Amino acid sequence: SYSISRGSLAFLLLNFLYNADCIRCHWEEEIKPRRNQARILGSVLLYTSPLLFMPDDDGSRFVLFCKIWCYFVVAVWCFVAYPIGGWSHAAFHIVL
Repeated sequence: SYSISRGSLAFLLLNFLYNADCIRCHWEEEIKPRRNQARILGSVLLYTSPLLFMPDDDGSRFVLFCKIWCYFVVAVWCFVAYPIGGWSHAAFHIVL
């Protein structure tokens, strides 16, 4: 998030705090899969959002945003569809 936002310490701190809270939720007694999935989506959206909002002359940031989200969609498909059984969770992390 630091490099994507061109060195914004405030944006780095925002991402750090959000991800720290996501980690905290993993240690709660009750696991809520929908909440975890929503937090993963929020995390990826948060750290890629500067690509949409920062000035860009040639549109390359938007192209990069789309490429990152293509990888993310494949990763989510691995996680949700479970195409390779127990290895699907590992494939999710490898794709990301």
